[in-house]
Amino acid sequence: MVLSGRCVIRVPRPLSAAPDWAIIRSIFKFGLPTGLQGIAMTWRGVLLLRFIGSLDFSAAAQAAYAVGYTQLFSLITWTSVGLMSATATIAGQNLGAGKPERSIEGAWVAARIGLGVAAVVGLAFVAVPSTLLGVFGMREPHVLEIGGQLLRYLTVSGFFVTVALVYNGALQGTGDTKSRSTSRSSARSWCR
Repeated sequence: MVLSGRCVIRVPRPLSAAPDWAIIRSIFKFGLPTGLQGIAMTWRGVLLLRFIGSLDFSAAAQAAYAVGYTQLFSLITWTSVGLMSATATIAGQNLGAGKPERSIEGAWVAARIGLGVAAVVGLAFVAVPSTLLGVFGMREPHVLEIGGQLLRYLTVSGFFVTVALVYNGALQGTGDTKSRSTSRSSARSWCR
C-alpha cells in the first residue's frame, strides 16, 4: 500500500538507499540525551537499593520501599501522568486555536484535579498506612514502621509530583520540548 502511492504515507521517488545525515543527526540530538537520562535513572535506582540494603533492617526497608513507592505511590503518579497527557492535548489544541488563555486555564484545572487526588491519597497514606501496607501482606512491625514513615514523605512529595507533571504536559503540549529553553516571559505567564 505504501509503495502504491494510494496511502497518506508515501515513499519518495526515487527511493534512495543513502543515509539521510540530517535525520540521523536530529535523532542523536534528541535521542542521545534521553538515552543517557534513562541510564542515569537506572543507576540512581541501583545506588538507592544498594543504600537501602546497607541499613540495619534492610529487608524491611526494601519491602517498604517496594510496596510504598512502586505500588502505593503509583496511585498518585498514574493519575498525574494521565493528567499530564490530557493537559498537553488541551494546551496544544487551545494554543493552536488561538486561545492561549484557555491553555493556561486548562493547566490550572488539571493541576487542581491532581492536587485533589494527591490530597485524598495522601490522607489515606497518613490515616491508615498499616491497612494499605497490609493489603500487600506486610505485617511485621519494622516493615510497618518504615513503610508508614515512607508514606508520610510520599504524601508531601505527591503534591509536587502532580503539579510538576501537569505543567510539564502543558509545556510540551504547547511545543516546549526542552524546558530549559523556555524564556522567562513564557514561564511567568504560566505562573499567573
